[in-house]
Amino acid sequence: MTDQQINIAIAESLGWAEISDWKAAGINGLHPSGQWTEVIPNYTSDLNAMHEAMLLHPRKELLRSFLYLEVLEDPKNTANEPAWATAKQWATAYVRSIGKWIDND
Repeated sequence: MTDQQINIAIAESLGWAEISDWKAAGINGLHPSGQWTEVIPNYTSDLNAMHEAMLLHPRKELLRSFLYLEVLEDPKNTANEPAWATAKQWATAYVRSIGKWIDND
């Protein structure tokens, strides 16, 4: 999946609606609170945004299991520790753990 697809999948799982891709302005949508916003969070590059998403994840242990697998497959993370995971790894694990991952061929 692309970063954009990952960000949309996470936002939708958290209740965002009417998500649109405006090429110049990024991705916008209707926040779960009912507030329209011009840009949804960039979960793949913002650990703070991922932290907020993780707090709302329905099965945190499943998320940590998927994250551990993401970290183990990363040759740059020689410590094999989820504590060193990037926002992209957290986001990928999140989408996989909610069953929304799509392989782009």
